[in-house]
Amino acid sequence: MARIASPHRLRADLGARLVLALLACGTGACNEIADGSLTLVIDQTDLALDPLADPRVTRLALYDDDTGDSLGDAPLRLGGRTRLTAVAPGTRNLRLEALSATNQVLAAARAFDVRLASGRSQEIPLHLRKPLVYVGGGAEIQVSDSAASGIETGALDPIPLAGVRAMATTRGGELLVAALEDASGYSLVWIDTATHTERGRAPLGAPVRSIFVHPLDRYAVVLQTLNDIALVVDLPALVTGTNLESAFRPVSVPRPHSAAFDEDDDLWVISATPANCDTPGLKPGQLLHIDREGNQREAPVALPSLASDIGLNPVTGRPLVALACAGKLMELQDRAFVEVAAIRGLGDVVIDGSTLFTVGWEPPTEPDFLPGVVSVLDLKQPGGGRQVVFPIESVPLTLGEQDSHGNYKYLYIEAVSLAPRAVSVTSHGGRVAFLHTITYSLVTDLNDPVTGLPLCAEFAISLVEQGLTLVDVETGQIVWTRPTSFDNQCLCDRVNRGVCIQDLEASLDGPAYTPTALTILTGGK
Repeated sequence: MARIASPHRLRADLGARLVLALLACGTGACNEIADGSLTLVIDQTDLALDPLADPRVTRLALYDDDTGDSLGDAPLRLGGRTRLTAVAPGTRNLRLEALSATNQVLAAARAFDVRLASGRSQEIPLHLRKPLVYVGGGAEIQVSDSAASGIETGALDPIPLAGVRAMATTRGGELLVAALEDASGYSLVWIDTATHTERGRAPLGAPVRSIFVHPLDRYAVVLQTLNDIALVVDLPALVTGTNLESAFRPVSVPRPHSAAFDEDDDLWVISATPANCDTPGLKPGQLLHIDREGNQREAPVALPSLASDIGLNPVTGRPLVALACAGKLMELQDRAFVEVAAIRGLGDVVIDGSTLFTVGWEPPTEPDFLPGVVSVLDLKQPGGGRQVVFPIESVPLTLGEQDSHGNYKYLYIEAVSLAPRAVSVTSHGGRVAFLHTITYSLVTDLNDPVTGLPLCAEFAISLVEQGLTLVDVETGQIVWTRPTSFDNQCLCDRVNRGVCIQDLEASLDGPAYTPTALTILTGGK
């Protein structure tokens, strides 16, 4: 059984700790108060980041994070206490979620390797956090609540940290880890997600391509392509602030591109040139299986094409590799790659539980919009996947030309491709966020608006938009999309006329920048 105390009342009574007490019961019944309790203590956050201050939260639910089995839920009542279902003894990875009346996940927390035993009492800290989206690359880290609904943007105060090149969050929810590049060089910074304040930083000798976190928060691996290093970081050391001098172990890996941890805490690493599908002749790279000291566990396997990301199939234990240029998702079976799915414009491999998510696009069937696609694959049931289509609309534009009635003619610049990056999902995969590069194009003729004489027999407009997008996987609706920069040019009969679409920057929320990293707090990866 468990009891939940109101966080609002506890702010005054218990220093704002929400205490969830689980009694580990054997075959007999549990008493109202009994030895052998496991107390999960939810820490306090700043008020703006506090998920339990959200009036939409109606109850808390506890799950086995490996199986997804419910371990009970209870309404969140102001004042007083209530119970959750008794949890049997054993070692589990737990996930606590704060839910709305419509079952939307408004916050989540995880605790790993929790031992439930009769006759034993202990406290386990939980970091219940909103599913915040962090985006780096500008003068600050932009922060948004992905659970925001309606016309809300979910924007929160940014974190004043410039020069971010890569980011990741711990799955338990306590830390945001970011790699920086600024005038002082390269460094790794870890930030407390309860307050968005810096906890510490360490110098790095080279720029970072990406950061990957162990599924149970034991390690992070920081990939540095310039010096061919995979830096293995002891995450508990960052959390506790102890033994930091031995928390960073460099491992030599040629051209490290993407990584994932196997069931033995060793690494699968893609060794490859960064994917550039328009550049022929690049080496496709290899898939390496190494331990945390850099020793090969088995011989490298050649990749069939340029690879963009890697994940581990939790059902089979085998690596899943995204081949962005080929638009295929492959699984390694008996040292050969077998196609799992074909996805145009393929981005990262994101796994939440036993469900895999990717983002891509399909050729348009009409000029009004480009079909963006979130592919959802159930790894427990091969062939049981589905696709969620979200529309990327064409851009209306007037070129100053008027018809015979004096009305301006409007043309539409069609979206022709989507390149997703840094794909991340919220807990239970309810929403998917990603950095986008959308290319728009239009070819038409053009007349002088004053004389009516032809100016260009072939007037070509190209527009490239950088930004971020959040998609609801259930409805296929874009929750919000935010451009961060534009690049456009015009060609008049193949002669470059420079920028032709004016005032694009006015549609940005702030200064233009190219987003470089994205992660969702306590989400799936």
